[in-house]
Amino acid sequence: MAVIVDVNVFVSAALSSKGPSATLVRALLDGSLEVVALCRLKPDQAPGAAVLRDHKDDYLVFLVRAVDADCIVSGDADLTDASLEPPALTPRDAVTRFGLS
Repeated sequence: MAVIVDVNVFVSAALSSKGPSATLVRALLDGSLEVVALCRLKPDQAPGAAVLRDHKDDYLVFLVRAVDADCIVSGDADLTDASLEPPALTPRDAVTRFGLS
């Protein structure tokens, strides 16, 4: 499973060793999940038409599509509230979807 992980997930995991963000980071470290852009280097994608309310996060949408990742994981409602394909999942939803504990 290849995922794009928003930096806010790493910040949450650094602040607390419990919770879904920390669970996801442990899965990344043990190889259960592959983080695209930390594990595979890809050039920045050319900007396209604005997708999200916060246009500064559009790069995540362009990246997930360019590298054919399965989803974005983020605690940012601008991403998780949008109807994206591939989807943007909260850390809690990602833990559930990936069967992590």
